[in-house]
Amino acid sequence: MKVIVYSWHSFSLLSKMLAENRQINILTIVVIGDFNPVIIQPFWLVSKKLIKEEEATNAQVQLIHNELVQFHIGDWLYVQVTRERFELQTAQEPYFDAVRDLVLSIFSYLKETPVRAFGINHTRHYTVDEKQYHDLGDKIVPLSNWNNLFKNPKVLNVEILQKGEPNRPNGEVRLRIQPSDRMKNTPFAFMTDINDHTIVTDARLLVILLKENWQSSFRLADNTEETVEKLINQ
Repeated sequence: MKVIVYSWHSFSLLSKMLAENRQINILTIVVIGDFNPVIIQPFWLVSKKLIKEEEATNAQVQLIHNELVQFHIGDWLYVQVTRERFELQTAQEPYFDAVRDLVLSIFSYLKETPVRAFGINHTRHYTVDEKQYHDLGDKIVPLSNWNNLFKNPKVLNVEILQKGEPNRPNGEVRLRIQPSDRMKNTPFAFMTDINDHTIVTDARLLVILLKENWQSSFRLADNTEETVEKLINQ
């Protein structure tokens, strides 16, 4: 945790619920393993009937290389693959399930690919008013504990770790709360970032556990949002 002193202009949305103040909602599915990046490119996805040929033709390809592949499909999907990390991301909520299904399909084809872990990551960005913004930090980390060191302390970021739930002994969850990294010019914007991480032994188990953990991961994200709202409104 870092504590700093800063000042921003007011931006009041006091009367709205936190969910209504959510400006950006990003889903990222990350798989850790050993990959051959050049396999995962738009026309390979077409060859497996995972996307439309028109989508592949119009894909915005940043790089196709042995070490790194990066491209966008339309305005709904970002793909990045390195030797050790596979990532699909979308900020379009109607496509969340489609991104999951795409990951499931890819690793059904690449079932021999060594994989070690996967994460269902939820990043949500909010705007609140000045008092809510500062009160949230004070509720998470009581700032009165630091008054002997600082005249006007504020919380910059907080990270919380949960390991080894009874029903998921090989999983862990990391929650970060910090100023928004996508709305830097918006006063009193913050983000919650949840990394819902599960260790697996192979692609077959990845497919099984991604299906099994999907709904509970979204419940975790929604419950986090409700908890943050309660802290703000206490």
